[in-house]
Amino acid sequence: MNNPHLSKRTLKILQFIKDKYYPSINQIFDYLKTYDLVVSYRTFHRDLKKLRTDFGIEITYNRVYNGYFINKEESIDIPSFFRFLELVSLAELFSDGLRGDKKLMEYVHFENTPELKGIENLQPILIAIKQGCKLSFTHYNYYKDTVKAYTISPLMVKEYLNRWYVIGIIEATEDLRIFGIDRLSEIQQGELTTVQKKNFQQELDKFKDIVGVRINETPKARIVIQTDEKHMRYLKSLPLHHSQVILDDKNPEDIKISYEIRPNYEFDTQILKMSSEVEVLEPMWYREHIKSKIEAIYKKYKA
Repeated sequence: MNNPHLSKRTLKILQFIKDKYYPSINQIFDYLKTYDLVVSYRTFHRDLKKLRTDFGIEITYNRVYNGYFINKEESIDIPSFFRFLELVSLAELFSDGLRGDKKLMEYVHFENTPELKGIENLQPILIAIKQGCKLSFTHYNYYKDTVKAYTISPLMVKEYLNRWYVIGIIEATEDLRIFGIDRLSEIQQGELTTVQKKNFQQELDKFKDIVGVRINETPKARIVIQTDEKHMRYLKSLPLHHSQVILDDKNPEDIKISYEIRPNYEFDTQILKMSSEVEVLEPMWYREHIKSKIEAIYKKYKA
């Protein structure tokens, strides 16, 4: 990625193509005019080229539908990219607002949590990944209350619930590990790594099949839950996982939703968090697993 900045015009083009069904170039131009953005054909295709070369987003023209679409097969991870754009747009929104009105923050309330702790570590980690270098740091283990030095070959970063993690290969053992960046200190970039990401791609791909960051040996399964129309709207606006599919919404009291996923601790937590709003239907082994969790909770509160 040469330049992480996207103009307002390019963002509007991308969002419109994402939201519409094969919009034509004239429809795109008309949409841009509503924001006082007038572009030429040359500028439009220059924007598409920038999306492709700088961000890995391939916008393709379909002759059958006479319109454009995001070619997911030729693009990077689309959900992650739009999450990135959301963060960038939010940062620019506050930046512009603060320049215009110093009292803006009086009208904004943030959750009182330490999610941004360690965010300064993100830049050196990303630089090391981009340059293919090793990374040395000191890591604090919450559970053991210990501090240990590591050297890894960082391969990727992952965000979950506003916390950031670095995933890499331990130099001494060649094991794949994940570290919360808020627990890292004394970060130093090292020499070029000899680790090839492609050799660990199968392990890295497992992160696409989970919620959160904890990988276990549970096989990928089709999880089906049941909920009502009110909670379905919530899940529709904020899916638990990118594989979420609403199977049947004809009966407002009996809506079924499926996930192709490796159920782990974080997915269990999301299911349990929804309490009586959802019921796990299948597979039976996972239904029994959640049932046992509920029974354990009940025993804690049983008089």
